[in-house]
Amino acid sequence: MRGIRGIGTLAAAFLLAYSGSVRGEGEITRFEPFLHGDDLCVDLVARGLMDERTAMTIDSGLPGSCAFLLRVEARGPRVVAERLLERTLRFDLWENVYVLEQANVRRTFPTMASADSALFELDDFVLGPRTQLSVSEEYRVLVVIDVQPLAQEDRERLRRYVSRNSSGSGNSEELVLDLGAVLSKVFGKSSERRDTIVYETPFFRPSDLEVEP
Repeated sequence: MRGIRGIGTLAAAFLLAYSGSVRGEGEITRFEPFLHGDDLCVDLVARGLMDERTAMTIDSGLPGSCAFLLRVEARGPRVVAERLLERTLRFDLWENVYVLEQANVRRTFPTMASADSALFELDDFVLGPRTQLSVSEEYRVLVVIDVQPLAQEDRERLRRYVSRNSSGSGNSEELVLDLGAVLSKVFGKSSERRDTIVYETPFFRPSDLEVEP
């Protein structure tokens, strides 16, 4: 595990701060910012965000999604850097594997447990260039992790389907209305259970961080 320069006091502060700084479902079990070459990077591990509803959606073959928002702030606050990352996880019914996709990267896993672990881990993730950090300023990292039982494009596709077919008649109309009610209940803002973590680190200086070549 990476440490902090000196005796690791900042790493200890991060861990002690979790109870007061994490809001929402799940927990962050590891969070380590560090300097790597020309970049400010982070290792992150979160657990407990995959609820039964999302797992069932994924097992049915539809993709669930996980979005990471990471923001570096100076006191003020002033936004120094911001990154948004979205991953999707689905079960390939033909190949009998779980598929984790991120941009142009595709990874497969034999079980939901192994895919779940990989979904909520960031390794050597670049937050921004270290040249944006001043040795005389203090910074913190804001992390928001949001899990949805369907990826955004799939939610919109289903909503368009319901809207397009809402003028039908008979049993077809009843089916469409039932589907619309289900979508509203599961994905509607008023009743949606959002599996979300919001976390803010304590403030730190660049000199507090471990430096990797």
